[in-house]
Formats: sequence, C-alpha cells, structure tokens
Amino acid sequence: MSNMVQLIRETLPSPQDPHFGQNIRHLDTILDQPERDFRSVLADQTASRVERFACLYGLLTRLRREYRFREYRELVRESEAEFGSEPRFEEFRVVLARWTGDDARGLRSAIEPSERVVALLPQDPGVLHQYSELIASLGEIDPMAVRSYMEKAFDRVSTAIDLAPNRNANYYSTRARLFNLKGDLESARADIARAIASENTRSSDYARRISKYESIRLLIVARQQQLDIESKQRAVLAELDQFKAQQLSMLGLLAALIALLAVTASIATRVSADQAIRLITASGGVIVVTFVAVTAALVGSPVRRVALTLAVGAVLLLAGILMP
Repeated sequence: MSNMVQLIRETLPSPQDPHFGQNIRHLDTILDQPERDFRSVLADQTASRVERFACLYGLLTRLRREYRFREYRELVRESEAEFGSEPRFEEFRVVLARWTGDDARGLRSAIEPSERVVALLPQDPGVLHQYSELIASLGEIDPMAVRSYMEKAFDRVSTAIDLAPNRNANYYSTRARLFNLKGDLESARADIARAIASENTRSSDYARRISKYESIRLLIVARQQQLDIESKQRAVLAELDQFKAQQLSMLGLLAALIALLAVTASIATRVSADQAIRLITASGGVIVVTFVAVTAALVGSPVRRVALTLAVGAVLLLAGILMP
C-alpha cells in the first residue's frame, strides 16, 4: 500500500459524521490527484467498507462537479449492489434523478429519495441543503409545483446554515433563491450578498461559484424589475378603469341634460312667454350647477373657477324662480 493511500485511509471521515460530505470535499481540495487517490482506495480490497464508501463518495462528488454524468451514472450502478443499503447512497439517487437541472419531471422524481435521505440523516447539513436546493430548482421551473414544499425547504436550509461549522456560501445562495421565489426580495438580496462575501477565494471553484451567485443576484434584480413593471401596469389599468367610469358618467349626465332641455323646450311652447322665460332661465341654472359640480368631482378643476361657475348657475336658478 502506498504512503498516500495509507494517509487517505487514516484521514477519511466516517459516513455517520454529520459533516461527512463537507469533510470529503475538503479532503478533495488538499489532495494533489484526488480522483486517482479515491479510485485507488476504492479498488483496494484490503480497505474497510467504510473507507471504500468514503472514497466512492469523494469520487462521485468530483465527477458531479465536473459534470461527467455518464461516468457518474455508471459508477453508481456498479456500486449499488455493494453499497446500495448505505443511507448516503440515497444522495446519489437524488443526483441521478435531477441531473439535467431543467427537467421538471426529473426534479419531481428526486423529491422522494431526497425525503428518504433526510429522514435517515436529519442532522446532516449537506443532506438538508440538497433537499432545499432541489425545491429551489424545481420552483424556478414550475412555481406551482413547490407550493406545498416551500416552508419545509426554508426550514431545512436554515437549519443547514445553523448546523454548518463554517459559513457555507452555497447554503445562503439556495436560501436566496427560495426567498426570490417567495417574493421576499429584500431577504433574497441579503442572502446572496452573504453568499458572495462568504465564498472561499482560495477555492479552485471560486470563479464558477461567484458566477453562479452573480447570476442569482441578477435573477433577483430582474424579479424586482418585473414586480415594478407589474405595479405600474396595475396603476395604469386602474386609471383607465377610472377614466372609463368618468366617461360613462359624463355621457349619462349629458343625456340627462339633453332630456331636461327637450322637456323644457316642450313645456315652454305650451305656456306664456313670461313663464317660458322663467322656466328656461331656471333650467339653465340647474344645468350649469349640475354640470360644473359633476365635472369638478370627476375631473377636478381649480376651486376658484368652480365657485365662480356655481355662482353663475345659482344666479340663473334664483332668477328663474324669483322672476316676476
């Protein structure tokens, strides 16, 4: 057995460790050739089952990070007979089910194995985060499909943040996505800012992760702009509805005034000249007062102009009534 293999076997974490996944990823970063070393221990039949499973986990984690789906799938299938009963093997089944990322059917099918692994490892922050990230991804494709899962996803990713030994930028970015789906954009902006600030600048994946976080931040900005546009559209539609109502009211008023004029003219032809003049004068006052009052209420006019016009209408009305 090489010294490097012996060193790896001595430093491998136990699958029962709540921070198992994080420790495996840390080990991956400090090895010069992690894929070769993980494969060596995995193939070493003198290594214990726990050691070989830990290296399987590390190898699969690397294949996933490098988007080598075919190799990932083949390795999971080859290992299922030996390690399929391991609680953490469910994590691999979740990854296989949701690999494409933009297929709602695959994401939905990953929920069940994700629930199983959470039930088996309820205090593992990586497992809790995996579930919440799954719901965030599905929600971004089909928001209605995750309505019944959102609160659980929030609780689990928040618990993962609390349980993680260090500030985990990826956990914050997932919660930011969930806040964005919920419409709580202020909290979403705060969490994505925490993710960007917390990311390890020395990580080999730093550029890729920061690009991911920036894309999430842009999604949040776009959502805010969308909400602003929708708010303005609602305001415009409300103004249009109000304008329509005003127009209908004005048309109704105009029809009533025309009817009043027609009745006045009809009556004036059947009475004496003095009575006709009084009737027409009073009708004119009624028309002026009514028209000005309604116009001021619907459209709005300077108070001074309204008062002056109402005074003219009142004078005509009183003149018609008091005229000898």
